[in-house]
Amino acid sequence: MRPALTTHPVTRATVWFNQAHLFHVGSLPKATTEALLAIFDERDLPRNAYFGDGSPIGEDVLAEIHAAFERTSVSPDWDEGDLLMVDNVLASHGRAPYEGDRTVLVSMTAADWDDWRALS
Repeated sequence: MRPALTTHPVTRATVWFNQAHLFHVGSLPKATTEALLAIFDERDLPRNAYFGDGSPIGEDVLAEIHAAFERTSVSPDWDEGDLLMVDNVLASHGRAPYEGDRTVLVSMTAADWDDWRALS
């Protein structure tokens, strides 16, 4: 079980920091959800998300979460050679469908927050 919120290491703000919307069985294609529920009881699913007290997250709340992500999503216009840096605590990130060739290189770092704070 993981908490829904965390404290940002620089700003100390409380932020949403979880992937309940991705792990919830209701986020899967309907046929996949039905196939899984034909094999497993809901509590035994290989992946799912619940409220912190263990109660189920209803479809209405899941829809609100997805809508919040949709409302706050941004899609940068990319040019060759562009670099994107993401604060992994402050911003959720993902990939949208695309056409054509592209190469994506990813690097993650453990920041020394005192050094980072001095640069900002």
